[in-house]
Amino acid sequence: MPGFYYNFIYRVNPQFLGSNNWWHSLYLDVRKYVPLGSRDRSVLAGWTYLWTTLGSTPPYLDLPAIRQDPYERSGRGFYPGRYAGKSLYYLETEYRQTVTNNGLLGFVVFANLNSVTEPGTNRFAYLHPAAGAGLRIKLNKLTGTNICIDFGGSKGYSAVYLNLGEAF
Repeated sequence: MPGFYYNFIYRVNPQFLGSNNWWHSLYLDVRKYVPLGSRDRSVLAGWTYLWTTLGSTPPYLDLPAIRQDPYERSGRGFYPGRYAGKSLYYLETEYRQTVTNNGLLGFVVFANLNSVTEPGTNRFAYLHPAAGAGLRIKLNKLTGTNICIDFGGSKGYSAVYLNLGEAF
């Protein structure tokens, strides 16, 4: 798991396939995992992405929005779609720690930050932070799959998230 990973998605939405306007989008995703010790019991993980639309005006429901990324794992602590714009920048860091020697239990502490472009200026004007913590229960030692129970919150909103596998 330690290492550097990236993903690139380019999506075209032409009118002849049913779109009202010809527009396209670009999604750049970068992740880094750094072990903090010799036994891989603790890891510092980082994730950032830029999701932007290009060309004509996309439909509102197709705008880049928090918790609506291609894998729908970002934005713990935010209501889905709370922040949307022609471009979205997202940054998250997470500290992962295994508690038991057999790897059955662990925990995470995370913080994330996002910004969307403003409608009038198309500039990133505001930063929106969130943070939280979670419990990890190892479901499969061979694949490293965890059952994840996270609590995240931001200004005016909090939620509990249940996932199979890590957010990133």
